Amino acid sequence: MRIEIEEPRQSWGEDFAALKRVIMRVAPAGAYLHHIGSTAIPGLPAKDIIDLQLTVNDLVDVDADALEQAGFERRPIVTDHCPPGFDLPEGDLRKAFYRSKGRPANLHVRERGRFNQRYSLFCRDFLRAHPTRQAPMR
Repeated sequence: MRIEIEEPRQSWGEDFAALKRVIMRVAPAGAYLHHIGSTAIPGLPAKDIIDLQLTVNDLVDVDADALEQAGFERRPIVTDHCPPGFDLPEGDLRKAFYRSKGRPANLHVRERGRFNQRYSLFCRDFLRAHPTRQAPMR
């Protein structure tokens, strides 16, 4: 599949909101969902694939069958990459990964408080707060 970088779209936020309504119906109690990745950064060109992060207390709390019925296919990725310069236990990089069968979207399910859960939010929030740091990504 060829991935193309597109100009920013207002609809990405709306698409996230629609996906959130579907996902949160089947999410475990106490879970929360964030829009992450390049489509979550206002004004940043991005691939037209919405990245979402579902934060849960434990990965075993997720009902994979319910997510499947909601339109998300489980994929085999079970860990995130370790950023250069970090030495992290595998548990801090563990996740479940789902791909939407409809509107192109990736659902990253990560455990609350783990490095990978915090890092994705940190990167998003940093780029939102410091638009001049987006220049190398344009």
